[in-house]
Amino acid sequence: MESDRRKRVRSVAIAYGPETAAMLGSIFTILGLILGPLLFLNNDARYICLFSQTFMLILIPEVGLAYSIIQLLRQPTPRNTSRFLKRCNLLTVIILLILAYEFVQSIIKG
Repeated sequence: MESDRRKRVRSVAIAYGPETAAMLGSIFTILGLILGPLLFLNNDARYICLFSQTFMLILIPEVGLAYSIIQLLRQPTPRNTSRFLKRCNLLTVIILLILAYEFVQSIIKG
């Protein structure tokens, strides 16, 4: 928030407070957590195994994201916000690596 003030940026945290900014960010993250697994719903029988393995792998970082949301909402301080963003970035990279691995495996298997 300090850099927003210095640069005169009217961010959600500056305009409405850190609690509102934390709530808004959490809502979008929760939407991603809920909608993300829907990508793996497929009626094709050969993808049932892929769905379960990939879903279980992705569920681990998603639990970490849910934990981060809870921590942020409990104390929406600039320090916790910074931690939240770092965790989200790390866990998002883990999810992307899992998806990339599954994509490459599906290409190799044909």
